[in-house]
Amino acid sequence: MTCVHSAHGLAPIGRRQIPFYWETPKGQEILVWNGEHYNLGNVMGLCPAASLNYSFEDELDALHRTVDTMPLAMARLPRYLRQLELDDYPYDFVLLHISGATTDNAPPSDLAIRFAHRWNTTYDGPVRLHMSTLSEFCREVREHTAPIPKYRGDWPDWWSDGFVSIPSEVRLSREAMRGQRWLEALAKSGTPLPSQDVQRLEQNLLMFFEHTYNHSESGRAPWDIRVKAVGGNKRAYACAAYDAMMDMHDAVFAVHGAPPNTAPSGSADRFVYKVLNPLDVPVTDLAEVYFDNKDYEMLEIGGRIVDLKTGKVLEHQTARIPRGIGYYVPLTVEACGEALLELAEGTRTLRFSERHFGAVGSNYVPDAEGAEATLVESGVVETLFLKLEITNEAGIVRLVDKESGADLLAPNRDHAPFVPVYESTPGNGRDEITGRKGKGIGRNRKAKDVQRSVGVLRSFQIGRTGKVWTPVQMDYEVAGATLFSVGLTVWNSLPRIDAVVRMHKTSVWDPENFYLALPFAVPGGELWLDKAGAPMRPWRDQLPDTLTDWFVIQEGFVSCSSSLGLAVATPDAPLLQLGPLTYGKRKLMGHPGLDIKEARAYSWLMTNYWGTNFDVTMGGFYEFKYRIEFGKHIASPAQALRQCAALNHGLKTFRVKA
Repeated sequence: MTCVHSAHGLAPIGRRQIPFYWETPKGQEILVWNGEHYNLGNVMGLCPAASLNYSFEDELDALHRTVDTMPLAMARLPRYLRQLELDDYPYDFVLLHISGATTDNAPPSDLAIRFAHRWNTTYDGPVRLHMSTLSEFCREVREHTAPIPKYRGDWPDWWSDGFVSIPSEVRLSREAMRGQRWLEALAKSGTPLPSQDVQRLEQNLLMFFEHTYNHSESGRAPWDIRVKAVGGNKRAYACAAYDAMMDMHDAVFAVHGAPPNTAPSGSADRFVYKVLNPLDVPVTDLAEVYFDNKDYEMLEIGGRIVDLKTGKVLEHQTARIPRGIGYYVPLTVEACGEALLELAEGTRTLRFSERHFGAVGSNYVPDAEGAEATLVESGVVETLFLKLEITNEAGIVRLVDKESGADLLAPNRDHAPFVPVYESTPGNGRDEITGRKGKGIGRNRKAKDVQRSVGVLRSFQIGRTGKVWTPVQMDYEVAGATLFSVGLTVWNSLPRIDAVVRMHKTSVWDPENFYLALPFAVPGGELWLDKAGAPMRPWRDQLPDTLTDWFVIQEGFVSCSSSLGLAVATPDAPLLQLGPLTYGKRKLMGHPGLDIKEARAYSWLMTNYWGTNFDVTMGGFYEFKYRIEFGKHIASPAQALRQCAALNHGLKTFRVKA
C-alpha cells in the first residue's frame, strides 16, 4: 500500500488508485495498490475535527478543527467518485486513507468511526463508508474481475534524499550495516554472534533509517531546544548502531584469539595479527597492521611483516594514523579464509631523500630494491596497469587501462573525476528553507536562480612512490567549503585507485547541494547499479513514470563491456545523481528524451533541501571514500558488482595471542 506525497515525488505508472503486480527479480509477485495522498480521507471530511484542503481545490474551505464535516463530505466525496468514473475506474469500491489529526504520523481517532456510522445511517445514496484492514482490501482487489497489470523493475524513492542532510551519521550507519553483513558471513562458518548486540544493532538501524532526520520546524527554528533534541536523538541512533557493531566485532575477534587486553606485558611480547575474509569470494586488499604509539619502543619502526604460514617477508607501506602507525600489506585471502601475520623486528636505515623523491620535472629512476616501483613524471602516475594524467587546468584528464589501451573517463563528462560542484539558492535563509513555493524549487531541489560553483584545482602533488602505492594530493577551491581535498592512492600491484575526499563545510541557511563528479565508464560499456536487493540498469530496469534523477545504491556502480569492466565502490555516499544538475522539468522513466548515454554520474554528498524533517545546517568536517578497480577480470556486471562489495568489506585485521 503506497501513498506517495506528491509535493516531493510522484507515484509510478502515471495514475493513482490503481493496483498492479510488482514482479520480483525471482519472478514472484507483490500486489501493490498505488494510492492517493495519505490524508485524502481528511480532505473529504471523513474525520471530524481533522479536515484539510491539501491537494484539493474547490470553493470550500475546510478548517482543521471543523467538528461538523458532513457538509464537506456531502460535497467533495461525490465529486471525487464522479471523477473516478470519468477516468474509467473499474471498481465499485475505493480506498481513502485517513488520519485522526491533520498532520503526518498522526494517531487514529474514534471520530472517524462515528462519522462513518452517521454517514451510513443518514446519507440517502449508493455510497457507503467501511473501515477496512489492508488484508481485507487486497482480497477485494484480487477477487474483482478487473485485470491487474504486471510491471517489473526498480522503484526509486523520491524521498530518499533527506538522509544525506546528515552524511556523517549515514556513513556510520552504513558501516554498521556492512559490519553486520560481514559478521553474518562469518557466522555461517560457526562463529556465534551475540544475540543481544544483534538486536541492539538492528533496532538502532531501524530507528535511524526511518525517513525523518530532525524536527518538522528545524528549518524555521534551527536553534530551538526541541529541534536540537530530535536531531541529537537521530544522530544517537547511528552512533549506537555503530557501537553495537563494534562490540560484536570485539566479541567475535575474542573467539578467534584476540586477548581481552592487548597491552604488552613485557619486552618479549610478539605482535601477531590475524586477517579474516568470511566472504564467499577471494578478497585482495590492504591488511592494516596497527602499531599503537604506546608500543613504539618495543620494536624498530622499520619493521618486517612476516607471513607466519609461509615464512615470507611481505612488502608493506606505512602511514601515520590516529594514535599510531599503520603497516599496510597487499594481501589476497581466499574465500572463507584467513592469514596470520607478524610485525617483527626490523633494521632501520637512513636514505638520502633527494635521490628517492621524484621532484616535479625530474624522473625517478628506481634502484634494485624498488624495481617494482611506479614511474612518476610531472602530472603523470604510471604503473604496470594504468596511466593517470593530471593537469593544473583540468585536474584528471586521462585514466588509461594499459592492457586494453582504453581511456576510462566518460567522453561526455562535464567535470573531471572528483571535482566538487556546489549549489546554493540565494535568499534570506529561513524563508527559502521553509517557504519554497515562491522559488518554485519543488522536485528540482534547487531554484531557477541557483548559483553553481565548480571546484578549481589550486594545487596537486604526486608523492614519492612506495613499495605498495603512490600518493596523489589534489586541493580544490569551491564555494561552500573552506577546505576540499582529494587524496588518491594509486596501487602498484593492481589496476586500482582508492580516493579519500575530505572537506570542511561552511554553515549555510539557504537551500544547498554538494556533488562530486564520478565520470568513470568503459568505452561502449553498460551502466549497472548495485541496489538493495538486485542489480539494475538505470533508465531501463524501472517502473514506468519513476524517478530518474538520482538513485540509492548499496555498494557502488559498474560499467561493463564484453571484455572490460570497471567498478566504483561507494562505501560512504549512497546517492548517485544521473540526471542533469540544471534546473528544469524532470524526466520520468519512459520519457522519449531519456538516453542513458547522456547520463552523467555524480555522488550526491549532501543536501539541506527537503521541505521538512531534515537538518538545515551541514557545517563541519566530512570524509567520503571511493574505490575504483578495472580490468577484464570484472568484465561481467555480476563480477564487477561483487567486486564493489569486496572492496567495501575489505580485510579485517586484529591482534591475537602469539
